[in-house]
Amino acid sequence: MKYYLEKNPDVARSIAPLDITMRRAAVMMKPYFTYYRNYYPKSNNEAYVAHWWHPAAYECLMISGNAPGGQEAALKEMNRVMFDQAFKDRPQRMVLSREVMPRYSQMSPESANIFDNLHMLHGIAYDILSYEKWTETQKRDELYRVIKAMSYQPGDEKYVRKFPLPHPDLDPRVYYDWIKSSEGEMSRIMMEMQEEMMPLMMPQGMSPEMKEQMMAQFKMKMRPGMEAGELPGSLSEALMKLMPDMKMMPESMQPGQTPQMMVDVMLKGWQDKHGTMPDAPAWSMTQEPTLPPLAH
Repeated sequence: MKYYLEKNPDVARSIAPLDITMRRAAVMMKPYFTYYRNYYPKSNNEAYVAHWWHPAAYECLMISGNAPGGQEAALKEMNRVMFDQAFKDRPQRMVLSREVMPRYSQMSPESANIFDNLHMLHGIAYDILSYEKWTETQKRDELYRVIKAMSYQPGDEKYVRKFPLPHPDLDPRVYYDWIKSSEGEMSRIMMEMQEEMMPLMMPQGMSPEMKEQMMAQFKMKMRPGMEAGELPGSLSEALMKLMPDMKMMPESMQPGQTPQMMVDVMLKGWQDKHGTMPDAPAWSMTQEPTLPPLAH
């Protein structure tokens, strides 16, 4: 890990969890965010399959040990599941390392977080490139801004193990119903960020009815495709149609600019909610794993 960070100072992904880097990137109120998943859902969901497969493959190696044939058998079954199940019923969100490779995430949280930051960067890049209202130069400026925000920064080490383990005993050879769902760690992070941003954008407050409508639009925008009742455009475009008096940060509307006030509010929100959470435990390397029977 030290070699990776030292030899790639301009492009190395952060070792901090996505909970931190997404708040630093502050993309949710950018005019492109959710554009790709909403308007190109088939292609988007193929990427979601890949983002499941990648950590699931690593977790197969974790449960197999070094006995002859174990790793090959686990990967063969997981690949069968990918073609027979995952491609036919694709995930509706980007699953995170902590969800699909919990053992690996405990063994090497730095690289697990890097995987998530890289996968999320893919999704943001798809949004930026598919957005039709910016020039190529504007898209380049914004993409480089996001790359910098999600790259390694001094101090990221203190956040490395600050993530939950919602499914610590999963079998990566099983395609669970919760993997297919739009609800999970990614949607939880986004929901927190949305709630942290709203007091800045709606300082006058919202009626219960308006908040209900806002959250309904938010949840639809987080899901791939366009649904009945969903307002057109990206998340920010939909919310501005719903709430014309919503106060947008000027930097949110401009390529290559960071709404720093929003970043600060969201990072404080994370600190208030999760700053004292215990570290995810380290994985014990004292016992050689043996490939267990396939769970059902």
